[in-house]
Parts: sequence; C-alpha cells; structure tokens
Amino acid sequence: MEWSEQLFDITTVSIHTYERAPQVLAADQGQWRGVLRVDSSSRCAALSLPKESFAILPFHTAAELEMMDQERQAGRDIPYSPSFILDLGEVDQRIKNIIDFTFIPGFNNPTIAVAFQTTQTWTGRLNEHKDTVSVFIITIDAVTRTYPVISQMNSLPYDVLYIVPCPAALGGVLLVTPNAILHVDQTSRTVGIAVNGWANRVSAINLPLQTDGDQGLPLEIKLEGSSLTFLRDDSIALFLVDGSVRRLLVHMEGRNISRLEVSSVIAHTTIASVISVFNAERVFVGSTAGPSVLLRAQHSEEVVEKAKLDTVAVVEEEMELDEDIYGDLATQAVAANVAGPEVETVTVTKLTLRDSLPDHGIISHMAFGATMQG
Repeated sequence: MEWSEQLFDITTVSIHTYERAPQVLAADQGQWRGVLRVDSSSRCAALSLPKESFAILPFHTAAELEMMDQERQAGRDIPYSPSFILDLGEVDQRIKNIIDFTFIPGFNNPTIAVAFQTTQTWTGRLNEHKDTVSVFIITIDAVTRTYPVISQMNSLPYDVLYIVPCPAALGGVLLVTPNAILHVDQTSRTVGIAVNGWANRVSAINLPLQTDGDQGLPLEIKLEGSSLTFLRDDSIALFLVDGSVRRLLVHMEGRNISRLEVSSVIAHTTIASVISVFNAERVFVGSTAGPSVLLRAQHSEEVVEKAKLDTVAVVEEEMELDEDIYGDLATQAVAANVAGPEVETVTVTKLTLRDSLPDHGIISHMAFGATMQG
C-alpha cells in the first residue's frame, strides 16, 4: 500500500498471497500465526510462514531505481521486485521451532535475527535441556539469492519471549524472557539483568538480581505480556502488563555494554497491545483492553553515581577472535570500570499524557438496520 496524492488516500499497489504455498497447505492452521516485519531501511518485508520459512518481498530504493537501465525503468512502474520464499532449513538445518525474528539495522543488506529452538524443552526437563535457544543473524541478498549466516549465539534461555533489535550505535539484539532481559551482540557477548528470582533457577547464565528502591528488596517483575521499545538510541521503555512503565538503562564502557539496569516506575498507562514511536517524542500506546493513549516523551541528561562492579555480569562463549586485535573482553570491561570515573551521565525520560482514545468495551456483535432513506 502507498499514499496517493491524487486520491489523497491510501491505495493498494499489489496483493501477494501465499495460500497455495506448500508450506501453508501442509500446515496446521490452528497452530500457526503469520508475523510481518519490515526492514528499518525499507529495503524488504518478511512474512513468517509455516515450516521455518519466510516470504520475502524486496523493495526498490531510490538509489536502485537510478541505477536501473532506462528500458527497464520504462517497463517497471512498481516499487518492488517479485517476492520469493526463503526456506530457513536450507540456510541451516539447525533452524527449527522459530520463536521470533526481527530486522537489524546498520548492515549493507537486509539482515534478520532469528530466535529458535533446535531442541525443545520445558520446565519439567530443565535438568536435561536448559539453555536451548539460539539466535542466528542472516543476511539477505535478494539479487544473488544467497543468505549467509554471519553470526550465531547459542545456549540462551529456553523461555525467550521475543527479541528487539538495537540501533546501529549499540548493535546486537535484546532478548526478553519472563524473568530477565539480555543483550547479545554479534560476538556472542551476553550482558543481562534478572528481574526476579526465577532467572537463575531456569538458566545456567549467571545474571545479577537487581534490587528495587532504597529498601534493597529484590526486584519482582513478570515480563509476560510486556513490550520493550526504543524511544531513541539511548532511551528504552519497558511497558508491563499491569500498565506500569519502567526504563531499561544501558551502561556503556567504551563501545561495549557493561550492564543493564531496570529503573523504578516512571509512569502508569494503559495495557499495551501495540506501541509506535514518532520522532522520539510522541509515543502511541494502542490497547485492546483499555483506552489507547498518546504520550509525550521528554528526555534530559543527569549525572549519577556509578554502580559498584559486583552488579556487573558478563557471560562470554568461546569465540574464534584474534586476541591481538580484540584481547580479553572481560578483562577490558573490568579495567574500564576500575579506571573510569565514579560518576556517569544517563538519560532521564519523563512521560506525560497528551491525548487518548476512549475504550467502550469489546464489540461482540454488530447489525445494520434500514432507515427511511434506505
């Protein structure tokens, strides 16, 4: 769909259907739900299909249209290339039971992060199989139809709910589980924070348990039904299922993330079903369980005391890196903490209500009636 200046309305450019695709015909429709994701640079869109596959629709950018031959431009008046189906089993046979996927910014070609479980498990089998989730980062070259796996992260918590792409300045992805939030970068370096006491019981990754407020009590947050979104590159909002809003603070040491921290409650709003951010200052929170609201985000800088080093947890897998170039990442993080200043500058975000759409309850039935005018 696109905006038409002539009609001053949204018009349909094309309709792509995959109802007769082999992956869809062979699937149990009651067990499958399609998810649509669009690349942040508007280079392509991906629709999840059954049997670990994606329907990819490449878009033409302005630069590509300028590079096209004049004859091809004359015969092509649509802003996209033919769609195709990407079978992830052909990319890597280990990709099974996809949990979530998202596009990652900052790459020359469209790049997708896919979270999946090759071996499924549940709470009754954690003694045999615990950290079973992997995240593969796959680059999509729609011209040559090649899809290399440029990075892979393994042994992640089995109960990952969803993943959130980080801006190019941070890199990597955020993984949200019911009990923790983790950041994983392309080198498999993992930094996280536990938001309740269950995180270290269900995963072998040792995460620090944050305290809530000045009383020093352990934080007790449930992340089921939550939504994590970037308001801007250095401001992340965590919307919880009870309507409370907290901030996820990212503390940097050089170009690496040293630790994560969940702030106290900064606002109370509706139960979020969908969140859209406009210009980092307008946040629309759509809800199916209450009124939808438009919030204003105000950002300011404050200087705070640096946290102690014992609140930092860095988990690293074995990496085939050139030590002469990269060195030991954990040693660098510790050295930076010891030698760094005792204070740091953080971004503080305040949310205020600007407008709302009232909720009149769930519509269970509708009927049309005839009038005197027909």
